[in-house]
Amino acid sequence: MTTFGAPAGGTYVLKSGDVAKHHGVAYGNPSTGQVQTTIAASLVVLGVFDIPKMAENDTVGQVTGDGTLTVDVDFCRERDGKWYTNDGTNPVTTLFTTAYGLANDVACTVSTGHTALGLVLALDTTKGVFCVFP
Repeated sequence: MTTFGAPAGGTYVLKSGDVAKHHGVAYGNPSTGQVQTTIAASLVVLGVFDIPKMAENDTVGQVTGDGTLTVDVDFCRERDGKWYTNDGTNPVTTLFTTAYGLANDVACTVSTGHTALGLVLALDTTKGVFCVFP
């Protein structure tokens, strides 16, 4: 699949125990494929959390991750990229990692002998792998 796109945000699983506040910085963890609020080595800055107010008296929308709760992240700008077909032998399975081009618009996880396609921001069983251009 070779559909180009420019998403302005995405929905991701929030790390268990992390508290995401509206417009707090969202970091993608390539080891877990989750977003988190705490900074650590090898994380990817994605944008800011878009957490709506939960009640009229809320001053700031916030949620606490439980490892399954999904949150919206605003990239603060459109991210140009492309959907690729996911390889059947070495498929891309983790968000925020680098995908590599196998052949004919197919993305895989094998770096040896392949060109980096970009950072993985979305995985979909129908659409494939969405990579943003470096």
